[in-house]
Amino acid sequence: MSRDDLTKTVMKGGGHLVILGAGASRALSDKHNGDKNGIELPLMNELVSKVGLEDLILEAGFKGKTDDFEAVYTKIAVSASKDLLDRLNNKIAEYFKNIEIPDDVTNYDLLLVGLRGRDVVASFNWDPLLHQAHRRLVAHGIDPADLPHVLYLHGNVAIGYCDDDRTMGRPHGPCFKCGKRYKPTPLLYPVAKKNYESNNFIKAQWDVVKEYMHYARIVTVYGYGAPASDVAAMSLLQEGWGKNTDRQFEQFELIIRPGADEQEARDSWDAFIHTHHYGVWTDFSDSYIALTPRRTVETWFAQYIDAKFVDANPYPKFDNVDALIDWIRPLIKAEVQSPKAG
Repeated sequence: MSRDDLTKTVMKGGGHLVILGAGASRALSDKHNGDKNGIELPLMNELVSKVGLEDLILEAGFKGKTDDFEAVYTKIAVSASKDLLDRLNNKIAEYFKNIEIPDDVTNYDLLLVGLRGRDVVASFNWDPLLHQAHRRLVAHGIDPADLPHVLYLHGNVAIGYCDDDRTMGRPHGPCFKCGKRYKPTPLLYPVAKKNYESNNFIKAQWDVVKEYMHYARIVTVYGYGAPASDVAAMSLLQEGWGKNTDRQFEQFELIIRPGADEQEARDSWDAFIHTHHYGVWTDFSDSYIALTPRRTVETWFAQYIDAKFVDANPYPKFDNVDALIDWIRPLIKAEVQSPKAG
């Protein structure tokens, strides 16, 4: 299948799910020397020291290692006061609220515009970078309907919600239906316990991702390490995906940090992967999205169902967001004109 054929081929049906973790934001931070203001995005094992949570964790009575913050929080949430947990949540929120996306084209811009309206990005990240990338793509002329649906599985500092109308918006801003102020989404959960249903917003996000995993044809895990401490998350994802023996055609790909153990990364997702239908990359540029933007499922179908060779259509280097959008327009135009678009 030539590059031109790939551009014109638009299929309806199962889409592409991206599961996004802190490693993806850290990769963006490393590539651009921090955020717009030089602030470095922490990984989970750096969170306590970079955000400055040591005193609060000591106040909660915890004196062990803090490199797995989610496991630490699971332990202290049992005995710590609501006031202390609120202060912990607020300190994390204040740190991430100051994060700003660099002016240059980032992997998050490429990720979002490389997917379609039928696709989903499910983020575990608290930082606002993905949301900011989405907003500026729309501000530069991309129809929101042509971008993937974004879910925030652990809340996000840029997202508020209205319980009454089940709408989302800027935290503390007015709900566009009832006018009440949007509540900030909660950020912290005792991850060893299955409590994602305790908040209406978070429950709704998980309900969607579980449903979508059933229909996904490609899953890309970008910077999310399937932590052993987050038993609930992995259980819910598995519930949506089902048995790997029933997913003999679907493709799983992992984007990990350079230098990480590829076999270890693959083994952590073993229950989701059918035999050899997976790939492990250390750079976003090697992913389906970067090599065949907006045609990832079409490429998967051509390769694994029709047994065709497919010419890649990789992103070139872009000087600015407008150049990226100009490059992607022909692909969107083909989707609009195709009766099979979905």
